[in-house]
Amino acid sequence: MTRNWNENDINGFSSYAQSKLNEYAKNGTKMDCADLALSILIGYASDNGLPLQLTTADGKTTFDSNSDNFNTVTDYQSAVTSGISANDIPSNTFSVDKSDKQTGDMILLTKPVNHVASYSSVNPNKLTYGNLTDDGVSTTVKTTGDWSNASTDAYNRKIQYYPDKKHVNRWNVLKIK
Repeated sequence: MTRNWNENDINGFSSYAQSKLNEYAKNGTKMDCADLALSILIGYASDNGLPLQLTTADGKTTFDSNSDNFNTVTDYQSAVTSGISANDIPSNTFSVDKSDKQTGDMILLTKPVNHVASYSSVNPNKLTYGNLTDDGVSTTVKTTGDWSNASTDAYNRKIQYYPDKKHVNRWNVLKIK
């Protein structure tokens, strides 16, 4: 760590997220939804010398980038992406009114499955996400239009948003006072 998070990081992260989300989609990167969102956050923190602590939903495990458990950013990222999944993302975020969304903010689903999609553009609205096949294999990252107001998915299953359709989620480290 070389500095603490500050207000400049709100826009800095947004620009970084937009660039990385578009890069991953363009390059055909294969990653699940949580790993995609986490990789962008970890990449931004690492590139800017920022500390990062991420916690599992049950609060039992915290991944601290400044701990002696990690010798490299790759070690930290590997531990985080192995230990944190889509259902853990809400405990590391806060909600923002959808009218104030920015690139890098996320739509979080709790039904029919836990899922994360990040805004890669807000004008026009575009969502970028990774996924897993039924047998657990990561799919190619893709970008689609904004489906964040949908009531059902492609299989006609009811969608439930966290916290609701009117909000998006932003990483806790960007809650700068």
